[in-house]
Amino acid sequence: MKKAISYKKKNQLLIAIIVFAIIVVYNLSIVKTIDKYESYMGLKEQIKTVSMIPQEINVLQNKISTINRFFGDDSDSSINKRELLIDYTSNYCEDNDLSIRLINEPSYEYYDNVLIETNQLILQGQFIQMVKYIDNLEKYQKTGKISSLHFYKEYNTRTKEEKLYLKVFIQNIINHADENKNL
Repeated sequence: MKKAISYKKKNQLLIAIIVFAIIVVYNLSIVKTIDKYESYMGLKEQIKTVSMIPQEINVLQNKISTINRFFGDDSDSSINKRELLIDYTSNYCEDNDLSIRLINEPSYEYYDNVLIETNQLILQGQFIQMVKYIDNLEKYQKTGKISSLHFYKEYNTRTKEEKLYLKVFIQNIINHADENKNL
């Protein structure tokens, strides 16, 4: 004869079968689905990163051009920059009643794989013309960065006149690879 299974045993057996079925279904399909979803999200993030690269390149190029404008364009050699500085200064002084008192040879200093060239100029004349010279030099000329300005007066006891002078220091940054070509 058949033994009758009680409702309690039937319910326990049903619960055990359901738990077993859930474990089998989870291992066979849900785990794979979760893995594929995580892989999809990772690839989606990589696509987003790759699509933003052109924008990041543009931002970095803008930063480089800003730095080049601040320190002077490194595409020209320092000799050309010095010649441009001397030409611009002599033309400006001739047109605006200023006189060049001194143009020193450039001095060079090494700092962490870069060479810094410093040019020194001394001009004499009217204050407003000297300020305009500095303004034009900073805004429109690619001859380097003005690192120091010094206005001073000297009294000439022979002529009993006071003259205004401007001492300007202009610096250029030269890459370490270019230093052998420029010296």
